[in-house]
Amino acid sequence: MVVKCVINSGKELPKEYFEIGYTPNSKIDLVEGRKYNVYGICLWRSKLHYLLWDECNISVWYPCIMFSMEDGSIPTSWQFRYINDADVYSVQAIFGYPELAYSESHFAALMELDKNALEIFSKRKNEIDLEIMESMERLEERRRGQPPT
Repeated sequence: MVVKCVINSGKELPKEYFEIGYTPNSKIDLVEGRKYNVYGICLWRSKLHYLLWDECNISVWYPCIMFSMEDGSIPTSWQFRYINDADVYSVQAIFGYPELAYSESHFAALMELDKNALEIFSKRKNEIDLEIMESMERLEERRRGQPPT
């Protein structure tokens, strides 16, 4: 899944995002117009968020409203988990690599930038990046009329 940043300022967010913790001064380390690979999706406080690798080279959740969809293909390794009673982070659902979807401790540790969680994220990020790159290459081959490799 690939998205393109269309909002990179807290000032541009709709007001309902201020009600869930964002402010006009929220720091958003993204470049408008740049494409980003998506490493997870969560439903947090009734708003969808994408897990990205931002311009500061850290994993961060950003509201989906800040992006346009470039490629909606879902990585083959992704899993889904619905959380009936929202946890401490008010996350209602998670869609992403297995550790993200099924391990509450990994989800929390990743938000806290824990070293072990970041190592798992890095491994899964590399796998997803490779899958996206291969998918883009196949798509380009089809556009040029070449048989897939």
